[in-house]
Amino acid sequence: MTIDKQFVPPALPLPPGEYAATYHNELNKVLRLYFNLLNLHLDEVVNVLNFTGPFDTIYADMVEASAVNTDLLTALKAVISNLQAGTISSGSFQGGNAVFDNMTAAQANASLFTGSGREINFPHIGASGNADQYATATDTPTIVQWDTADEALGFTLNNDYTATATYDGIYKITYGLQFANTANAAHDVFIWLRVNGVDVPKSAVKYTLPARVSAGVPSFLLCGSSIVFNIEAGQSVGLWWATDLAAVLSPASDGVYIEYLPAQTTPYAHPAVPASIGDIVYVSAPDPARTRVTPVGVAASGEVGTVITAVVST
Repeated sequence: MTIDKQFVPPALPLPPGEYAATYHNELNKVLRLYFNLLNLHLDEVVNVLNFTGPFDTIYADMVEASAVNTDLLTALKAVISNLQAGTISSGSFQGGNAVFDNMTAAQANASLFTGSGREINFPHIGASGNADQYATATDTPTIVQWDTADEALGFTLNNDYTATATYDGIYKITYGLQFANTANAAHDVFIWLRVNGVDVPKSAVKYTLPARVSAGVPSFLLCGSSIVFNIEAGQSVGLWWATDLAAVLSPASDGVYIEYLPAQTTPYAHPAVPASIGDIVYVSAPDPARTRVTPVGVAASGEVGTVITAVVST
């Protein structure tokens, strides 16, 4: 909206060489008339700012309704209401050095935001497997088991040992698997990642487990890696492994398996050793980057009549 302001300072009377009561009376009268006019028009401005009714009826006797964009005025009112409430949705927020108590940042351009980041929540999951795990068979891909989601935001741990992502993005998985070899020879294991059942390129690692120490005393090796990968909302990620000699629980047969060790108190206390432990953390927006419309500020233009002020001396 635009307001034509034609406030013209009044011509003040010239002071006489000596004190004269008539001069002061005339000066006070001129100033009083001018201040009265200012107060009148300031009241009109306050009334406009405090108006809470439909914008198309605001001061109908002063507004040319066809020149008012009521959609923009409604949007402006919503933004002002959010600011007063201490919240704002950044879908229509544009930059600056402002600080808000709460903000959703689905479309915020954060290049000007600074701080420690301690209030930012990123999608993630931390999970563990707390039981011995055996391959389905020798040279047969088997999914790594996770029975406990220790921490989770933006992921769901499924009964098939996969984790489903809530949000698109580039993520990083870091894991460690406690392998044991009961065979009297060295054996290999391969570990790799699958997204929606499809192998992730370059995600495989290979480890060779030494032969057992002695009969009944397996060799151990913590095998782990980290991988950066893309995933879309609704897709599931799983970790898989295979070995050239799979141990069998019953009937017992030597080979490679993933071992869980419970917490102990003797000869010294220490926590449990999970068979599998790992986490997936958010790294960045999806690759390639999604195109977003740059948020723009709310603007409005229109006409609220013409304010004309005149000072009349009497």
